[in-house]
Amino acid sequence: MRIRFCFLLLFLGFSSFGQLTIRIDNAFHLTPLTDTLYLSGDFNNWLENDTNYVFQRIGFNQFELTFLPNAGNMSFKLTRGSWNKPEADGNGNYLNNRSYTYNGGLDTLIISIDGWEDIGGINSTSAESNTHIWYDQMFIPQLNRYRRVWVYLPPDYHTTTKSYSSLYLQDGQSLFDLEFASFGEWEVDESLNDQFFNNGDPGCIAIGIDHGGVDRINEYSPWVNPSYGGGEGGLYMDFIVQNLVPLVDSTFRTIQNVDHRGIMGSSMGGLITQYGATEFQNIFGKAGVMSPAFWFSNNIFSQVSSNGIQGHMKYWLMGGVNESSTLVQELQNMESTLISNGLPANRVNLTIHSDGQHSEWYWAREFPYAYYWLFYDEHFANPVGIESRKYPGKLEVYPNPVQTILTIQSAKKVAYRILDFSGRLVRNGSEKDINVSNLENGVYILQVEEEGNLNQTSFIKSD
Repeated sequence: MRIRFCFLLLFLGFSSFGQLTIRIDNAFHLTPLTDTLYLSGDFNNWLENDTNYVFQRIGFNQFELTFLPNAGNMSFKLTRGSWNKPEADGNGNYLNNRSYTYNGGLDTLIISIDGWEDIGGINSTSAESNTHIWYDQMFIPQLNRYRRVWVYLPPDYHTTTKSYSSLYLQDGQSLFDLEFASFGEWEVDESLNDQFFNNGDPGCIAIGIDHGGVDRINEYSPWVNPSYGGGEGGLYMDFIVQNLVPLVDSTFRTIQNVDHRGIMGSSMGGLITQYGATEFQNIFGKAGVMSPAFWFSNNIFSQVSSNGIQGHMKYWLMGGVNESSTLVQELQNMESTLISNGLPANRVNLTIHSDGQHSEWYWAREFPYAYYWLFYDEHFANPVGIESRKYPGKLEVYPNPVQTILTIQSAKKVAYRILDFSGRLVRNGSEKDINVSNLENGVYILQVEEEGNLNQTSFIKSD
């Protein structure tokens, strides 16, 4: 018995003093958070997913693996479980095998990962360091497909214990990183960091869901257009509501109520955003609908009438006059439909830009304004230590409702038009204090042009 005990001590002593620890001190910030990192080398026949050589996460971008190699020179490389996903240099290009001479005993090798061949590297990405690929391949059971999902975390996420609002955005490829964007990016991460550091924003967790490529149109409309497809939008939104939102809320520190959760998208992404917010008013309290493809199906309007709109909802509607010939009228129709079905007039903002185009640069420019307006009550109205700020560029009119004088708050020269909800012009002019006492009671559309920009809002005339 004594001989066995001594042998065990000798074995444990040898093991404890003959081991190499490889520590990844800083992994490329777009390393998918849910992927497993493997060590492959001449010591394990270059197996790319050897479960005996799995790195353990010890920090947000830090990993560690301890093993017992033979003394001498070794060659190795890291993978994410496949030789289709090997580590790369800072430009995302091929990286030669690493080499190290292990002399025996206790030893620690500290390395960093500058990139991955299938994602890119620290020199090729335009994504901020607090933007991450959460899932490289998240399963969508409703559609039997996989999709990349991004997450932006506020700058103080890892240094505080506070919880945050959340915003779900479509077309994830175009939101954060120019490396993945075919037509330009929204710069959502830069905009949110700017709001955090310079505008008193407490922060927001942004979730970006990649579109499905050839399935994009099908997934972004619950209704079928006989010429273009569609019809899978209901299943796609079921995935977001039934799978993604609960997973986000259980993984990250979110404020889990409808007033702190929004959804946003443009073009076909704007269509599915409008549909999703109206269909799931118990999940999303805010909708950013940019340059929406309302032309795809008139059901988008009848859905509002069928569901009705609860008073807590907020809708940001936006488009440019240089987009489709029907867009401005469709946006105006949607605003009137929302209000006539229960949405208070001050809970919808419609803005038409004279220079607006169907393009990422336009949506990138307007994203911070949409975000500010949608989350104003929760984030900006009276943030601690920050004086109240007004939305930059928002058309301010008061009082609303109004009995006699409606005032346009602007330091610029203005030209206005007042329309009823049939689109009929009932008043125009250039004064900033408008006498509306002779208007019949009801809801009106006010269009104001300021230095080439056409802004639009609604007001209520009452006695």
